[in-house]
Amino acid sequence: MKLFSSFQVKNMTLRNRVVMPPMCMYSAENGMPNAFHFTHYTSRAVGGVGLIIIEATGVMPNGRISDHCLGLWNDEQMHALAPLVSECRRLGAKVAIQLNHAGRKCEAEEPVILAPSAIPFDENSKTPHEMDESDCENVVKAFRDAAERAEKAGFDAVEIHAAHGYLLSEFLSPLTNLRTDAYGGSTENRCRLLIEVLKAVHEVWPQEKPVLLRVSAEDYEPDGMHPDEMAKIVELVKPYVDVLDVSTGGVGRRLLRRFSPAIRSKSRNISDSRALSRPSPSASSRSRTTRRRSCAMSAQTSLRSAVYCFANRTGC
Repeated sequence: MKLFSSFQVKNMTLRNRVVMPPMCMYSAENGMPNAFHFTHYTSRAVGGVGLIIIEATGVMPNGRISDHCLGLWNDEQMHALAPLVSECRRLGAKVAIQLNHAGRKCEAEEPVILAPSAIPFDENSKTPHEMDESDCENVVKAFRDAAERAEKAGFDAVEIHAAHGYLLSEFLSPLTNLRTDAYGGSTENRCRLLIEVLKAVHEVWPQEKPVLLRVSAEDYEPDGMHPDEMAKIVELVKPYVDVLDVSTGGVGRRLLRRFSPAIRSKSRNISDSRALSRPSPSASSRSRTTRRRSCAMSAQTSLRSAVYCFANRTGC
């Protein structure tokens, strides 16, 4: 059975084809991992997972999805992640990290959130700052610096998060990128920031280690991203990517509105049961938590994800 056979991409050889995808744990403080993260990830290594992809990790403070997401914008965070990576590798797993900028979906307590265009995610979200060229340069540098820290921390691979309506995904989608400059309009222009990020990552990331890319191939909106358009984008970024992780959704609320009553009820019950076991949060925190759980439920119940390795790579 191929699931339990080894798999190789560049110099990374997995003991099997079981992959733990990145899943936000909302358990960090100031972007720092703690004992929870160490136990959470090393337990999966003990269980035999071939590749562990650490949860979405902000490359800037306002690149976090929440105040409790991991970060990799300073060396203190790098040094805290290194023992976790080392132990997982000692236990036989390979470890990647998903580098992310949340863009307009940042719900951390940050004074400014960034986006390609000044369009809030929903009626309860902040209106983001429309990025200028300087902002774009800063984001590219942040991804580069985070990738360099990931290498120093011992990670076997990095995954660039360009899916689910976060910043790089916002640049790719016609729904969220209304720019008229070099970063908007055509497919090539909307892909420009992603390519700049990938090129910058390759400046510091070892050639022999894989670079993964996660994308959303469908926005579920008539004027949004669709598989044919994503195929064009993949052709543009293919020289810089070793593994493509294809998902869908995240840019808008359409999927959530299409839920059946039973699923909406289940989502509310889960939220209610979890709330009973936690201290009462502030109103703003409660709103942010509800939105995160709704998005998580939509991902678990409505979306499919597939991982592809480009045909010219070893082990495909």
